[in-house]
Order: sequence, then structure tokens, then C-alpha cells
Amino acid sequence: MNYEKIFNNFLIIKNSIEKLEQEFGREKGSVKLIPVSKTKPVEMLYEVCKLGMDLLGESYAQELKSKYSYFNDHAYNQPQWHYVGHLQRNKAKYIVPFVSVIHSVDSISLAKEISKQVEKSGRDKINILLQINTSNEESKFGFNPDKIEYLINDFIKINNINLCGFMTIASVYNSEKEDEKEFLLLKEIRDFISNKVSMKMSELSMGMSADYKTAIACGSTMVRVGSDIFGKRNYK
Repeated sequence: MNYEKIFNNFLIIKNSIEKLEQEFGREKGSVKLIPVSKTKPVEMLYEVCKLGMDLLGESYAQELKSKYSYFNDHAYNQPQWHYVGHLQRNKAKYIVPFVSVIHSVDSISLAKEISKQVEKSGRDKINILLQINTSNEESKFGFNPDKIEYLINDFIKINNINLCGFMTIASVYNSEKEDEKEFLLLKEIRDFISNKVSMKMSELSMGMSADYKTAIACGSTMVRVGSDIFGKRNYK
């Protein structure tokens, strides 16, 4: 397994992000790269972390727990972990004690369960993003864009969570123009909600391997890139 090639892919994407920040008048370092390592063996992740990758995104709770335990059991330095996939309430307990950000909160009940698990673990507040279904596809998780303003106060009342922004996944079959429309909608929602509740919500998690450049142009602060760094995934 060519760990240097994977790390080089990571550096290429980072360099691309820096150029896009400059191109669109963004502050240097304002866009965070989340390398999404789901389905990739933990031994691979350890090797690329040794080379300098210090943040990883995962989509499956038990896989993330297993990878965290591997680093822990071997006394390796833990990367910062982000959870970017759909999260079932009964799986929150596996990841809440150690993840930095949960990108995909899509219900009040999940947020309350996260809060409960934060309290149980004795840790400080956990950062969360609310997932918005900007494409209105039935197959996708996330809140209806038209309804989120009526729910936001319910989230603000929940203890132990820090609501710091929003996340979306653009449609796979979008044109660049359609991607742009969805990403700008998320930014509009973030700006509207922040003003409505007088609360700073600075994060916009949007953009993946195929569309991160468009997402950055539209204001993304976190891009979730998997296949362009790690190669094709093995779902067997």
C-alpha cells in the first residue's frame, strides 16, 4: 500500500484549497479539509497520520469506535475525529466521548441523545452541525430547508451541545450550476438563522471530492474529501 501516494493526494487537495481561498478572497486557513477515511483499514490510517495527516472523517459509528480504539490500544497519537455520516440514536454512545464534530444531526431526538451521552461521558460540550436536505430528495436525510427556522430554538435549548453551523450533501447528478444553487441555499439558511437567533454559527460543511471547488466558491468552511485522497472505497 503506497502511503506516500495517499499523503501526496492529501497535500494536493490542501494546496488546491489554499489556491481557492486566495481566488475567492477567503482568509487563509478558513476552509478545513476533512479527509474521509470510511472503509479504509486502520493500519493505513496510522501510516498516513505518521506522515502528518492529523484529522479524519468517518461515516460509520462502530467503525469509527474500532479505529479510535486501535490508536488508543497502541498508544498512538489520536487524530482529530469528525463524524460525517448518518448517525442513529442508538449508535451515538459509541462516538460521543471522543469526536470533535458531528456533521449530520438530523433530528431533535438525536441531538437530545447526543446531549445525554455527553453528560454521561463527562466531557465538555460537543460541536454539532444540522444537516439540511437542500436537494429535497426523499432518499436523503436532513431537515427541510423551509422548516428549520421553526425548529432552531428547540436545538438552542438543548444542553451539552454547541450548534456551530450546517451541513449538506449535494445531489450526485447535479450540474455545477445546480450544486451552486444548493450550496448558496445552505449559506443563506446559515446567515438567516444566525441573525434570527443572534448566535454565531460560522461553519458550513459542504463539498466533497467532485464538488468541493464549487462549495468553497459558495462559502464552505469544511470540505469532506474521501476518494480523491484515499482512492475508491471497498464496501464489501
